[in-house]
Amino acid sequence: ITAAHCTYDIIKQRTKIAVLLGTHDRSRPISTAVTIKVASIQQHAGYNPDITLNDISILTLASSINFNKIIGPVCLPAPGLDVSGQTVRVLGWGAERFQGAMTLKPKKLDTTAVSPAQCAAAWGISSKNPTQICTLSKRETACQGDSGGPLVWRDPQTNRYTLVGLVSFGTSCTDEKPTVNTRVAAYIPWIQQQIAATKPSNVCTKA
Repeated sequence: ITAAHCTYDIIKQRTKIAVLLGTHDRSRPISTAVTIKVASIQQHAGYNPDITLNDISILTLASSINFNKIIGPVCLPAPGLDVSGQTVRVLGWGAERFQGAMTLKPKKLDTTAVSPAQCAAAWGISSKNPTQICTLSKRETACQGDSGGPLVWRDPQTNRYTLVGLVSFGTSCTDEKPTVNTRVAAYIPWIQQQIAATKPSNVCTKA
């Protein structure tokens, strides 16, 4: 799962795209790394690049993923999950500063999911929009190249990470305004429709 604005210009070039799994340092190839080609891209039909709504796409891989101690699934949220006020973690390979180089190792940042009203006040967007979730950190934020990256929340009941957001847009690597993320919980019916052919055993649940 990624952001639609990451696939918007390359959707017709899917045969040239691949997903790299099981690596932590792009400068040092390791035996556990797996590269799988992308078979198709399902971009949300309601994606609007002008106002960045429905910013979500699903990549269907050409072959199955073999999970192991390094490569594993992330859980999907319940449709009504609300993590406002809670600590969430954003991960990405983006730059550490505006117009900087991409990092060779993934970065992680613990940040706070803010209320829709606080996000709306900062960006002038509707506080009633259920398809976005905003985060705010006192010092750092997601940066260029982090788009489409995961925003995860640790479920206290299972102690497992749940994918609650996808980095969509924000200010230029500063914490002046909240970062706006696609709220994955709002798209669970759409996601389930796209992955209907997936075997249940390969879908992460609380069970």
